[in-house]
Amino acid sequence: MASLLARTTLVAAAAALALACGSDRRASTVQDDGGGTPGGGNPGGGNPGGGPGGGAAPCDGKVTLRIRGVDPGPLTAFQLAISGASFSVDGAAAVPGVGARTVDLLLDHAWPLGTVSYPEGATAIVATVGLAVGHATTAIGDVTFGACIAPLRIPIDLSNVAADRCHAVIHLDLAASVVASAGAGAGGAAFLPNLTLFY
Repeated sequence: MASLLARTTLVAAAAALALACGSDRRASTVQDDGGGTPGGGNPGGGNPGGGPGGGAAPCDGKVTLRIRGVDPGPLTAFQLAISGASFSVDGAAAVPGVGARTVDLLLDHAWPLGTVSYPEGATAIVATVGLAVGHATTAIGDVTFGACIAPLRIPIDLSNVAADRCHAVIHLDLAASVVASAGAGAGGAAFLPNLTLFY
């Protein structure tokens, strides 16, 4: 049976390893495909396969963005401090999501980053998620990522939002996001977010 889920893969390019203060430029490639496994459930009722088709906006015109950690590999701890999140609907002025918070991405939990309302006929939301600092424990010791990590910019295609979930979930591949880097200091690793967005 074909999966009704859609996902977007965002893999940061090697240039994003330059995590300089003040820089918010991250090259990424985006690939849309079908299938995959869902993030945490967030039933919204209605039939699957939502989107801004005919009639009223699905999910009562609201979608929630969440983040969870997957595939920890050798990591035994991973905390990520989020400085905040905001959302822009079809290029309109941004509205705020959650404020500053620290999330434990080794827990089996999809952390909410905000719920945004959108009008009937809207097609896309762009979420901006600020990252402040991160801490991971690896086989070679502790690694702390600096407070100059570029924000994540997550495009949400409303035609992919399923009316029985009403959310988009960032799956952060933890093992793939902690990469060896000669310039990363004593820990010998840097944080290069490797993301997949599930609906």
